[in-house]
Formats: sequence, structure tokens, C-alpha cells
Amino acid sequence: NPKDKIIDISEIKTKGFLRLKSENVPSVLGKEAAILGKYKINIRQFIQMEKFEIIENNVVYTPDIIIIDPIEYSKINLALSEFKKLGCIKGEPLYLRIED
Repeated sequence: NPKDKIIDISEIKTKGFLRLKSENVPSVLGKEAAILGKYKINIRQFIQMEKFEIIENNVVYTPDIIIIDPIEYSKINLALSEFKKLGCIKGEPLYLRIED
């Protein structure tokens, strides 16, 4: 049907969660929240998974789970790129969609 439009995935709004292995020190959550705020990504819930923390080279990393409201995938990608540059995040930041 000519009226049907294929939507670019970057325009699709999805809700989901981010998993970041964050250095367990003051100000890291503030840095993460600032990046999300920059792209108007609303935090629905934040969970710090202390029981899964790891210690590497005397640095404690704790998985942060950030559940977010629906937002365009393009904004999530921009935020993920900035998380990679922080220096207090270990490994690759992860985003998973939540389907209802």
C-alpha cells in the first residue's frame, strides 16, 4: 500500500532498560543522569546491583540498572555513545527493549 510508510528504527519509541557497570564512587550516578537528561530520557527506576559488584585493580564496579520511559532509539544510541566516553563505566553499556 503506497500510504504505508516504513519507519526508521531510530524513530521508534521503545521503553527498556540500560545496564552499566559503573565505578562505585560518588558522582557517577549524577554523570549518568546528566547524560540521560541531556537527551530527555526519563528514568523510571534505578537499581544498583551491589550483590553483583566486581573488583578489578582495586576499583569496585557495580551493575546499575536504569529502567527508562519510552524514547526514540536514536536518543538512546546517543546516550550510549556518551556513556562509553565517561571513564567510570567498565565494558560496553547495554540497552534492552521491554515489550508489553
